[in-house]
Amino acid sequence: GDTSDVLSQLAALSYGRTALLWYQSDAVFADFAWMAERLHWDLDVQSPSWYDVTLSGVVVSTLPDTTAKTVVLSKGGNVYLPQYGTNTTDPGKMVNGQWIDAQVIGDFLRSRSADAIAAIKLAAANRGTRIPYTKAGFETLVAGARSVFRLAERVGHLVEGSTVFTVPDLASISNTDRTNRRF
Repeated sequence: GDTSDVLSQLAALSYGRTALLWYQSDAVFADFAWMAERLHWDLDVQSPSWYDVTLSGVVVSTLPDTTAKTVVLSKGGNVYLPQYGTNTTDPGKMVNGQWIDAQVIGDFLRSRSADAIAAIKLAAANRGTRIPYTKAGFETLVAGARSVFRLAERVGHLVEGSTVFTVPDLASISNTDRTNRRF
């Protein structure tokens, strides 16, 4: 198939975290409207999807035929077309085929968990103590990450009750990691 199009070039360059919204005119900035519509949500409160989104101020685009839509979708692109009696984005994926909302949620969980663990470590250090390299110390750090995942369950990022944390046995941690105090 043709690999001279933008979607093929993005895939070839491993820009997997990139999402492209096909629209008939670059002058409309439909992709920017899509990004602005989705990224303004507070992930501590809501879990927005990137599919079936109606874009403010953007009229529906038209693809020449269903084959063109199939080509855009098969290469990891998204479209803004009439569906369900309105205009919506479809399917809400990145060039690598991953759902955009799944990537955003994954980034949210990694970032917020790291922040929660850092806050626990900093609080201990500022009290003149440290997190002990024990099962109890591990549990203290896991509690920080667990609180983030519970929030994610409450707002709908994850299925309620689906999160499981496993704390490693101290014996399974390498001497190098213990020496370097890596949890």
